[in-house]
Parts: sequence; C-alpha cells; structure tokens
Amino acid sequence: MTLPYDFVDAKRHERRERVFLILAGLFLGTLAMLNILGVASGYIFKLIAAMLDTIPFYIGVPYLSRYLRIDPSREHAGWESPR
Repeated sequence: MTLPYDFVDAKRHERRERVFLILAGLFLGTLAMLNILGVASGYIFKLIAAMLDTIPFYIGVPYLSRYLRIDPSREHAGWESPR
C-alpha cells in the first residue's frame, strides 16, 4: 500500500484505519440503538399509562354492577332493557 505521505508507515496507517472503522461502527450502532429505544420507550410508556388507566374500571365493574343492580353482560351487549 502506498501512502501519499512519508511520515507514517503502512502498518501503523492500516491499524489507524481499522480502529477508525471500529469506532465509527460503534458510534453509528449506538445512534441507531438509541433511536430505536427512544421510540420504543414512548410506546411502552403509553401502554403502561393506558393499562393503569383502564385496570381500575375492569376491577370496579363487578362491584359497581352489584351495587347498582345492573347486569353487566346485558348492558354491554347493546340490548335494550325492557321497562
């Protein structure tokens, strides 16, 4: 390999290129992973928030339906109650 300059030998230049490519690959890989994790963490946060928001309703429906004397299966099926 011929170099355009004389003050660095070919072996050292080759080693520097290898180190540069490894560091550049690590840098680009970490950028990609941070981007993926950043997007995924937003979806995970939304999922957890939605679950925490709806779980009390699923837990409270049986108790409230007994208190209000409502049949939850009949009410949620879309049937009209005969009155």
